[in-house]
Amino acid sequence: MWWDNISSIDLKILPNLIKEAKKSDRKRIMYCLHNSVDSMLHTMVNVIYKDSYICPHKHLVDDGCQVIKKWESYLILDWKGKLLFFDDNWIIEKVIDIDANKWSMVLVPEGVWHSIISISEYIVIFENKTWPWEEWKDKVFHDKFPLEGEDWVNKVLGEWYSI
Repeated sequence: MWWDNISSIDLKILPNLIKEAKKSDRKRIMYCLHNSVDSMLHTMVNVIYKDSYICPHKHLVDDGCQVIKKWESYLILDWKGKLLFFDDNWIIEKVIDIDANKWSMVLVPEGVWHSIISISEYIVIFENKTWPWEEWKDKVFHDKFPLEGEDWVNKVLGEWYSI
């Protein structure tokens, strides 16, 4: 029946997600509400701790046969963070403060370099992203920034926190 495709989340699971994110190597966790990678809309709840690094990326991928254009939206559910937007030369062009007390919501257009950081102990974010999802088609990482685990990640995070 059609109602078999309805997904819901009881936000009472947040304390468990917060604990799991803190224990994870990446200091973040994602809970998916969509049923599969083939879903037309990917809906997630993310918990991101302050020292978690998400390499600046964009959702405009040209695989040689087609161009995948994806939009993404965020609604902050708990605490505070920042969305950072970059140009091709790693210059920060815009910073949007996101705050659960202000019901912050942001729509990120296709092809825009961006990253997110928590400025509180952690943040909880509701995220939507358009289909398709295949790891090699989902995003392109900015080549002027370190990838996760590289030595100079902490230097970059330090600069972002001072903004």
